[in-house]
Amino acid sequence: MGIDAVLRRRDRPGTGPQRESLHDIAVVFGVDEMTSLLQRLQGRMPVLSRLDPVRSVVMTSADMPELISELDQTMSGAISDPERQFLSATRALADVCACDRSLELHFDGD
Repeated sequence: MGIDAVLRRRDRPGTGPQRESLHDIAVVFGVDEMTSLLQRLQGRMPVLSRLDPVRSVVMTSADMPELISELDQTMSGAISDPERQFLSATRALADVCACDRSLELHFDGD
């Protein structure tokens, strides 16, 4: 099971939630190895530990500083190229999200 990282823009043209819309900006497709990486991290990385291979987790620009820090720390513990590539690409999306409050980073499990 993989977890996809999806950078999305939330548009809120009015005041009602029914008028909100989400637009995908960029996607990093997850790899099966992420499940074992998350199991190895369990409890040591509070933000990354929230990720779940069977559900979605949404993070806003306010979550990005801690997420970026944890991604950087996790990079040294990655044991395969697919893990490193996913972490690096997700780090790039987190950098973009951190600079724009209308963006969200969605982690979508299978």
